[in-house]
Amino acid sequence: GGNSGTASSPVLRKTTIYLDAGHGFLNASGDAMDYGSGKDTIYQQLAEELTGQKLTEADLNLAITLKVGRILEEKGYTVLLSRTDYMQKSLPINARAAMVKEAGADVLVSIHANSANPAAYGTRIYYNGDGSTYSKALESQMFASAMAQAIDAAGASSKTTQIYSNPELAMLNGTGNIPSVLVETCFLTNENDAKAALTEEWQEKAAFIDKLRELTDRLNRCRAAYEAHTPLVSDEIYDILFSDLQTLESWLGLRMKNSPTKKGNHLV
Repeated sequence: GGNSGTASSPVLRKTTIYLDAGHGFLNASGDAMDYGSGKDTIYQQLAEELTGQKLTEADLNLAITLKVGRILEEKGYTVLLSRTDYMQKSLPINARAAMVKEAGADVLVSIHANSANPAAYGTRIYYNGDGSTYSKALESQMFASAMAQAIDAAGASSKTTQIYSNPELAMLNGTGNIPSVLVETCFLTNENDAKAALTEEWQEKAAFIDKLRELTDRLNRCRAAYEAHTPLVSDEIYDILFSDLQTLESWLGLRMKNSPTKKGNHLV
């Protein structure tokens, strides 16, 4: 690429990011709160010692989600939230996913925390396409991979962040064509992870926000160019489209495969 484009191009349209703070609704029968995996863990024990409150996974999920949402809104993005507090109603996972689809968001990020044996630690990110379009799985994988890079660069994960495809997660499968990922930010059953999760510094690092902004911008540009079959002649646009993210190039290859006008790797 070259420098024929502008130094920084505006987003083609206002981007909508849907943030889901995991759990925090009443259970299916409506008689108890779903607190997630944080109850009776080292995280809850340390939280009570530090704050006097028996915090749970649902509390941590919301704290991180609100931080992410605040930063995105300050940057001019439209942010939709599944909840901003504990919700005194039932909302099954498939209904939460349907809300994302109906909202027409550009991407879903569902934020959770893990629980396992005390030796398990670190961040994990899950993605899956539901088969409704050929590109959703690739787009979701791209987001998962880039988020993992951003989390590791910030030092938020206690080891290299792992990404997994999981076809069983209803929150990811019910969102139609919307790229969807679920982030398990840490293990609440691991003492080191739990200590870190109780600090503001770690929660800010876990917000993985720079990659999220960058990728939604890229996706919007790619989609707009594809859908309009618009000539892409600016070197700056090429730099955006043909980035160092191999998964993005794979996605673009599929998008351009049946384009009426193409020359080599570039739409013309």
